[in-house]
Amino acid sequence: MRNKAFFLVTVTIMFCLVVSLLALNGCYYHGKTFSIGPVPKEYISIITNIKPFDYPWYGTPSDTTGVYIVSIDGKSVPQPLQHGRVLQEIEVYPGKHIVEARLDCSVRGEEGIKSNEVLIFEIETKANKTYLLDAKIDPYLKVWTPKVVDLKEAGIQPRSFM
Repeated sequence: MRNKAFFLVTVTIMFCLVVSLLALNGCYYHGKTFSIGPVPKEYISIITNIKPFDYPWYGTPSDTTGVYIVSIDGKSVPQPLQHGRVLQEIEVYPGKHIVEARLDCSVRGEEGIKSNEVLIFEIETKANKTYLLDAKIDPYLKVWTPKVVDLKEAGIQPRSFM
């Protein structure tokens, strides 16, 4: 009985610690746009906003580019937190995809940009590749456009939590 109580207290403390860390640092979301069981990584593409370690860091230090996927091909991406940094990795089949995304300027350190605006654009993906979703910001016009980086083509090692 004593061991069971110790186990429950330990599990409760660990759970509280994990929830606290996620609340402070943001949240991680991994999803896929298809419903078939596990698909080998060499047959899928990944769209992410998680900055690789050797990628240029703009604005305030953050694990994300500040661009958040709202939906892919009409399927909504859950937003675990309304505010804060959400690390996203989404598996898709290779091919063309329609992406809706928004920019969080507080992550980028930019001021005066229309950050709540959702932009819709198309990405064409290839199998076994990771695509980083970033933003190109025009400081004079105060607007942003999506920038998609094929990490393998750029010679950058993706950082993944999968």
